[in-house]
Order: sequence, then structure tokens, then C-alpha cells
Amino acid sequence: MPLLTCYVSEKYAEPADWNRLVKAWSILNRLRPADINIVLLTDYLTAGAHYSLRAEINLPTLWPSEGIKQLQKSFLELVQDIVGIPEEDVFIMTQRVESGHVMDRGKLEEW
Repeated sequence: MPLLTCYVSEKYAEPADWNRLVKAWSILNRLRPADINIVLLTDYLTAGAHYSLRAEINLPTLWPSEGIKQLQKSFLELVQDIVGIPEEDVFIMTQRVESGHVMDRGKLEEW
């Protein structure tokens, strides 16, 4: 399940665009839309380097390296095509989460 926290410029925060992105991203990566969670944060302060979108993707450690690259690449392409953010204004970082380090709706997730 990809969980994303996206710090995004307010001008790119149209909910309909992000819902379309989730649907397209799920198809490209053979996921169910219900298994993708994207949180958009628009009210934040940045110092230093600025991006219109900074995305943090959290994935289970069982996700293969090639799959992570595909997930990042497809997300970047859809952000450009659907949301309209140019790739030079996007930063994506992926972190792997260990089994037993996630509590989902009261249930400890282990894989």
C-alpha cells in the first residue's frame, strides 16, 4: 500500500486532479485505488530549496527495488500530465517500512 505525504503548492491542490491521478496510478501499477493513500499539505513554510511538490512515499520493505522505481517514475509522469507540475519542480523520496511498524485501524500489520 503506497502511503504518500505530498507538500504541494496550493495552485496544484485541485482534489479532482488528485483523484484522477490515484485512479490512473493504480492502473499503471496494478493496485486497487483503495490501497493508495495520498495526503496533500498546502499550508507549510519552506526555507532553502523550494519545490511545487515534495512527495514522501512509504512502502513495505517487501516492495522490490524495481517496483519502487516504477512507482516513482509513474507518479512523476502522472503529476506532470494530470496535475500539471513540471518534473523540474518535483522531489520524490521513498522510504521502506519494516514489518510490524504499522498499525492500521487497530491491527498490527506484519508481512
